[in-house]
Amino acid sequence: PESGEPMVERAMRTRDIYQGPLLDQAADIILHPHRGYDLKGPIHRNTLTYKGDELVGMHTYDDALFYISGHQVSRNDVWVADPMPTVLRLLGVPVPDGLDGRSLVS
Repeated sequence: PESGEPMVERAMRTRDIYQGPLLDQAADIILHPHRGYDLKGPIHRNTLTYKGDELVGMHTYDDALFYISGHQVSRNDVWVADPMPTVLRLLGVPVPDGLDGRSLVS
């Protein structure tokens, strides 16, 4: 930005934060922006904040909401990967083995 303050708080090597059989398909470096910055720059642009005309979303580490009506949540240690197996369980779809997340409902 024009103020000269950095947009990126830290850069992390993928192998230091992720694991699993698909690790080789992940990005090499993950950038963690300072609060207020939403990094979405494609490689063919010269900016880190280009969003284009399409509707895109964003999230931060401390303001996500996952609401489950009519079910008792069975854990307090909710993780970002937990909604997928939870939704599958609620739909009656078998949860595949090997997922990173766990269902939040029994």
